Amino acid sequence: MREPPTTMSETERYTVWCEQVRALFTREPCGAVEDAADSNNDDAYFPECFYMRMLGALKKCGGDGVAVERSRRSSISSDSCFSSVSQQRNRVDEDVLASRLASKLEAHARVLSRQRQHQQQKRQEEAATVRRTVTRLPFRDCAVEAKVAAINEDLHDALLYVRQRNMLSNQLRRQLEETRRLLVMQVPSSS
Repeated sequence: MREPPTTMSETERYTVWCEQVRALFTREPCGAVEDAADSNNDDAYFPECFYMRMLGALKKCGGDGVAVERSRRSSISSDSCFSSVSQQRNRVDEDVLASRLASKLEAHARVLSRQRQHQQQKRQEEAATVRRTVTRLPFRDCAVEAKVAAINEDLHDALLYVRQRNMLSNQLRRQLEETRRLLVMQVPSSS
């Protein structure tokens, strides 16, 4: 693989690199173009951290040309039945790659614009519903609110009373069990 031009950003170089790797390992004939919407993501086969690590390793090895030449020599073998196939795949036309990349980027841009439009519509609908609910204040009757507050207070007092009674009954139960245990311990010693 040859290095893409340096005028591209890091993300664009990564995208071109993914396309070149896909072109090497694709199962389609050389001229076929797959559906741009289905092949937009890389299925996490080539994470960007792997790509950056690979670039760093190439720089440490002494440049891109040396590493590429080394990889070509190791991959081409006269005994391998795959050598002719890999040589054919290496000759993939760069214009086809560029057109595939352009179609995929256009499809991705269309998907992103649809998503943005959908999100804007949602925001506008939410803003409209908030405006409608703010303008409509519910009617409040002071007498009804006073009765509701009195009922809530009575209910709160009743729940506190029940809680206190439960705590007292649990305490009495524990004391009775302790007394019973002490009586059982005293009975065998007196006989």
